[in-house]
Amino acid sequence: MKLRALLGAAAFAVALSTPAHAQFDITFDEVAAGTLADGLTIEGVTFGFPTTDAAVGFGPGCIVWVCDPSLEGDVSRILSMSFSGAGAYKLGFGIARSGPAPATTFVALYDASNVAFLVRELTLTVPQGGIFPELRFNWTSMGQFAVRAEIRHASPEPFERFALDNIQGTVVPEPGTVALLGTGLVGLVLAGRRRSA
Repeated sequence: MKLRALLGAAAFAVALSTPAHAQFDITFDEVAAGTLADGLTIEGVTFGFPTTDAAVGFGPGCIVWVCDPSLEGDVSRILSMSFSGAGAYKLGFGIARSGPAPATTFVALYDASNVAFLVRELTLTVPQGGIFPELRFNWTSMGQFAVRAEIRHASPEPFERFALDNIQGTVVPEPGTVALLGTGLVGLVLAGRRRSA
């Protein structure tokens, strides 16, 4: 009887402590202005940018999908986001550009083999009450996890900037984390059997 109680308590503890997913909500309020994008990690999301011309700053102000502070930079470069754990299965963000509307931006999502399984063309327009072309991107997995996302802008104008904000998503923990917790459960079971014998 003690063994069953121990097993039940251990299974309950593992179920409570094993995260099925981890959510992130990045608004850049948590980062000092001027922090460079390349190598910046917030809530398990690591940003990549090939130059020093992307940083947390004050760009368009508060518009519809973007509100300062935001991550802003040169639209002629590719911004990447890498996700912790096994990857993201939900992703959303606001994106704006300072150039003329409509503006075309591409979002590509990559799996663990570095293969793009989704490339979506976004047409940014000036929303009612807005100032700049912008859009809210939303994606939910149909079975694949994104370990990396890339944002590329088509037809950049000279000196044109982008602003990225309100990044939300959900990641799955590494399979090793769940396996480690399972190993701990087996250890508890074996320890319980030894004590009851």
